[in-house]
Amino acid sequence: MSTTIEQAVPVLNGRRPGDVFRQGDVVRRWIGFELAGQQYGVPILSVQEVLATAEIEPVPGAISEVLGVINLRGHIVTVIDLRLRLGLPAARGVSGPLVVFDGAT
Repeated sequence: MSTTIEQAVPVLNGRRPGDVFRQGDVVRRWIGFELAGQQYGVPILSVQEVLATAEIEPVPGAISEVLGVINLRGHIVTVIDLRLRLGLPAARGVSGPLVVFDGAT
């Protein structure tokens, strides 16, 4: 008895691993992160880059969810506290990487 490759591939919920994020002929990839104990994911194509650290300059008079701005290779980028934007309490003394999203997508 011979086994075909397709039969030997593990199946999860009726799909092979490579099919899990397929939509038509396009493969969707996501970047995941944790915020306040919750897992979130965004399409990787909407993420411009992830910065380990950055010097954030405060903006006087800005709303509370705007932490300030950074200079990203000559471009001014607004830094928003996603916790506050989602209605969660602000983090105390916790810093982490900054995820820079492409505003066009």
